Amino acid sequence: MITTTIHSSSLAKSLDEFSATRARTLAMVDGLAQEQLNFIPGPNRWSIGEVLDHILRAERLNRDQVAQLIQLKREGQKPELRLTFSDLNVSVAGLPRSLLPLFETPLTLMNMFVPDCLRNYLTRTRIVPFRNPDPATPHAGRTGAELCGDPEQDSRRVGPRRRRRRTAGQI
Repeated sequence: MITTTIHSSSLAKSLDEFSATRARTLAMVDGLAQEQLNFIPGPNRWSIGEVLDHILRAERLNRDQVAQLIQLKREGQKPELRLTFSDLNVSVAGLPRSLLPLFETPLTLMNMFVPDCLRNYLTRTRIVPFRNPDPATPHAGRTGAELCGDPEQDSRRVGPRRRRRRTAGQI
């Protein structure tokens, strides 16, 4: 289980950081041609467009969670979200989705007791490869206009997409 809390003093700062980070990220790819966005540097790697799509989708997920925390606080409830690994379909790569509930407790314990720096090292070096959360899995071939468009539209887009499941760290 992943527990997320928010304190009022850090809310404005967090929202400002989200906006500034999004603007800086989009500025880095401003002016790239579609061919550059779609270029895949090698096997099992993401294109620039897929990396950007992943970052923007993850940012959207975080923004939605912040909005939920704000709503809980306004309703006088404790601003805390309790998300399971199953909620986001986050797990060790190669673990079948059907087995994820059986590993919920061990993964939760790992999340609670393993220091962030060690957990990040294990996942970034792929010693323990984790699968991206489904809401942050990129879609190949999105146009620059789609990627740099209104973040509110990201969650409303419909239609078929060519999806390639990749695990975190395959950039």
